[in-house]
Amino acid sequence: MAVDDVQVTQVKVSILDDTGAVLEEGEAVQDGDSWWSYVTTAAAGSGARVLVTARDLPGNVVEMAWT
Repeated sequence: MAVDDVQVTQVKVSILDDTGAVLEEGEAVQDGDSWWSYVTTAAAGSGARVLVTARDLPGNVVEMAWT
């Protein structure tokens, strides 16, 4: 879920291994008002983390990471 007081225009998903190398990345697709979907193409091993970058209409960027 990505929300903003203006409008979220882009959500990018990156999956990184335990060393920080990119395993895969791509653009999420808006799936409803505030929901965005991204389907992985490969399994990630233990220690992998997900980095999500959201951009709003004025160009502000926010990143969140999950392990």
